[in-house]
Amino acid sequence: MDDKRGTGACPAERRLTDRSEGRAKTRERGNEMLKKSWVLLPLIATAGCLALPPQGIEDAQLRAFDEAVASIGCSLDYEADYLPVELQTGLTREQVQQVANYRIAAGAGESTEVGGFRLTTGSCTPSAEAPVAEAAPAPMGAG
Repeated sequence: MDDKRGTGACPAERRLTDRSEGRAKTRERGNEMLKKSWVLLPLIATAGCLALPPQGIEDAQLRAFDEAVASIGCSLDYEADYLPVELQTGLTREQVQQVANYRIAAGAGESTEVGGFRLTTGSCTPSAEAPVAEAAPAPMGAG
């Protein structure tokens, strides 16, 4: 009693063979997927490092934010700091906070001791303190 494949196996043996072949194909597909996922792993790992600007905020608004923060002394710490930035940029308080968080994530800012934000790029780039030259002793007057 030959089957359609001509193997001569009984129906029970054919089912076992079919299952084994199916498992082998599934295993092969799984191995291919695993290989592809290893290729994508570096991309996925660095995706968290990429800072994306807040939704709805354009580049011009980001530049205006930087200019506004620089105009008030480079820090957003208190209520009095936020109001001028909001007025100069046209952003809401929430948007200003989102942009500040984005700047921190992008490495263009840092958190302050009081929980605020300090811009660290452009005119707000912290400069290394130059060594202070000691004053030369005053010459003794002739007299």
